[in-house]
Amino acid sequence: MYQLFVFFMITDPKTTVRSKLGQCVVAFCVALAEMILRLNQVVYAPLYALFIVGPTAMLIEIWWESRRGVRSTVPSSA
Repeated sequence: MYQLFVFFMITDPKTTVRSKLGQCVVAFCVALAEMILRLNQVVYAPLYALFIVGPTAMLIEIWWESRRGVRSTVPSSA
């Protein structure tokens, strides 16, 4: 079930970065963070890795696009 969640989350446009290369980098970072957490014997390592890497990647992409001047395709809720 965890793998199913990870693979759907990585390809969902609202929860991950837009580019295919970016999605691969995010998947690698999730795996790396999970490995580090598991080596430190953290019980909920998969969830913590997703919680740390996912939003961080989105924030980096939002920041990067604002620096480049790329307009987001997601409409604002306000």
